[in-house]
Amino acid sequence: MILISWNLNGRRRDTTAQIEALLLRQPDVIALQEVTLSSLPLIREALAGGRLSHLVDSFTMGPPNFKPSGPRRYCLLIASRYPLVPELPSRFQVPWPERILGARLAIADQHVLLYNTHIPPGSSNGWTKIEVLRGLFTGLAVASADARILCGDFNTPQTELPDGGVVTWAQRPTNDGGWRVVGRLQNGLGSEWDSAERQVLTGLAQYDLVDVYRMLHGYGTAEQSWILRRGNREVGRRFDHVFASRGLAPQTCQYLHNLRESGLSDHSPIEVRFGLGSDPTGVTCNRDGGI
Repeated sequence: MILISWNLNGRRRDTTAQIEALLLRQPDVIALQEVTLSSLPLIREALAGGRLSHLVDSFTMGPPNFKPSGPRRYCLLIASRYPLVPELPSRFQVPWPERILGARLAIADQHVLLYNTHIPPGSSNGWTKIEVLRGLFTGLAVASADARILCGDFNTPQTELPDGGVVTWAQRPTNDGGWRVVGRLQNGLGSEWDSAERQVLTGLAQYDLVDVYRMLHGYGTAEQSWILRRGNREVGRRFDHVFASRGLAPQTCQYLHNLRESGLSDHSPIEVRFGLGSDPTGVTCNRDGGI
């Protein structure tokens, strides 16, 4: 099974080109962030009649009478070649329920729970980011009989260290080259902000949701999926992630930087190949469609 997760940067004018670029990769499942009311029908049209015929979006699954606008104008979408059943949003007690979308995928002879999320940036939404992170962690920090995948744009960490440590947005550099947690951050405790980011980034591993990229590549190589440009200065962040159960046997994980560098989005998609997933008919196929 090949999964691609991508933040589309809320673009309508590039929607068709974005979906065409994804389909060239022949994914079995896609998880999209920053889908809008105007881009959603274009995505559905582009996928209609194709291999990714099973779809669910968080606008449809959202609360009654919800009107997307302002910072809450974005939704999530999952499209799959495997049959899926949407998960009820009530699992996650968060202020913006449209930012977490779950579905149960029927893959071969097993079910896989897939969760797609877009954590609001704290720079513009303050402690809403922390409330969503806390709700996400609480909803996932449980034993699960089914294998699980969590993917999306987490808007964290600030950076990663060669020893495997993560630096949250509640930390600042020290004079001796280390990092410290600030006392106060946006009218709250820095320690609470740090804890909320950290428990998702590292705490979910004890519940069998492991950072696939780092599991396969280690921490010896720096990577980024989004780049901040200020004048001649560039700062890369690895905001886009796939966490998964070890039993799904992740085989490869890479960022598709060419799609960002070509201007289709400001984020690089993350693509993971898992060691499961026969054809829905029960006939195992290779990537070019042959048996």
